[in-house]
Amino acid sequence: MFKNSDFFALNPVFTFKDYKENFKENALSTLRTQIWNYLKNGRIGAVGGGVYFTIPPGSNMNSYTPDRFLVASKLRGDAVVGYHSAFELLGYATQVFNTVYYITSAPKRQKSHKGITYQSVRARKALKGRPEFGAEKVVRSNVKISAANKERAFADCLDRPEYSGGFEEFFKCVEALPFLDLDFVFEYLLLLSKRNLFAKAGFVLEKYKNKFFFTEDWEQKFLSERSKSPSIAYLASRREAGRLIKKWNLIIPEKYLRQEAR
Repeated sequence: MFKNSDFFALNPVFTFKDYKENFKENALSTLRTQIWNYLKNGRIGAVGGGVYFTIPPGSNMNSYTPDRFLVASKLRGDAVVGYHSAFELLGYATQVFNTVYYITSAPKRQKSHKGITYQSVRARKALKGRPEFGAEKVVRSNVKISAANKERAFADCLDRPEYSGGFEEFFKCVEALPFLDLDFVFEYLLLLSKRNLFAKAGFVLEKYKNKFFFTEDWEQKFLSERSKSPSIAYLASRREAGRLIKKWNLIIPEKYLRQEAR
């Protein structure tokens, strides 16, 4: 059994459910009164939706901002920090955004707190029952949270570029990656069963073929899967003019073609 001070020290961000689980011996009404008093006294703050954060001693209750990734991880029980936010959390992003994306099977309304927007994204149907596929545990303030690994973030950003921070930023994130597990990328794309993603991923991996050891054998594997769909894919928006890359049956904006291959 924790003392309240111990609980707050170990849980910089927590839900009312977390609090209740740690103080089972107390009546529900007592726990609610305790939370209300802690809020009133500035010991904790509220994000909303039953999510709270500890305010460290000596910190200003009005200006203190909780760790954004810890908050996102508590907004849903199955939350996985994803897309550009995963690149940020893993240290591969070149920009820090004021929106944190988290993946969940039960999306909730967008929430803003202390200038940070928390955007839930529904997990793909292919991941039903497998929310942790391609997720890894990342430690923040001595707390483990789930985040998409770099391979899943790579594929997910190509799948839903609106959560990638834009392709300019996406390519910068890719350039920051030390390596990619191509076996995992391939397996994940097969799981998603979206052939146009083999075109997008194949094009990007070919662009950085020396960096990621995207050999001719790998290229043929991606092309083989890509060929199973006759439809043209678009790296960016359909409204953005570009050039058709016949090999991948993929339309690429000219600005990305002008960049030298790595």
